[in-house]
Amino acid sequence: MGLLETGLYVGIVAGTIICPILFSVMSPKILIAISSILNGLFAVVIVIGNENNYWIVFASRVLVGLFLSVFIQYFPVWIDLCAPPHLQTLWICFFYLTEDIGMAVGYGLASVFGPLNISWKIGFYNQGALMVVVAAIFSIVPTVFFSHEHDASVELHEEVVSKMNIS
Repeated sequence: MGLLETGLYVGIVAGTIICPILFSVMSPKILIAISSILNGLFAVVIVIGNENNYWIVFASRVLVGLFLSVFIQYFPVWIDLCAPPHLQTLWICFFYLTEDIGMAVGYGLASVFGPLNISWKIGFYNQGALMVVVAAIFSIVPTVFFSHEHDASVELHEEVVSKMNIS
């Protein structure tokens, strides 16, 4: 069981090495959408008949971590470039809080599933479905928010702030 949990972090470390290369050759918007879908797909691999094959489950955990690393690498930088300066700390706190909230919700649901005789597989199906929703959400976000140019983000922020009368 320890190796299965470690697989997630092996994937995150591998992704941390690969991400800079991917972000230099792909649009962040496309990379995030693809990573979301593949993260969800490999989360579901465990429950589509392979739960008895340890090495397939381990490989799926590594790949979930690999695709999770895209978020870990990109969003702190994105927050630094796009968040209003006076809210950057709050945004980064919420970003890092999402993992802990996700784990707490997952463990909470697992404690409810057991007594209700709901299969543990439902949690993995939910994760897969939610990652597809995340991909859809990021697909509709305007491309300018994923610009490689810092100046474009600053100008966009200033334009939005001026239109909203936020200081």
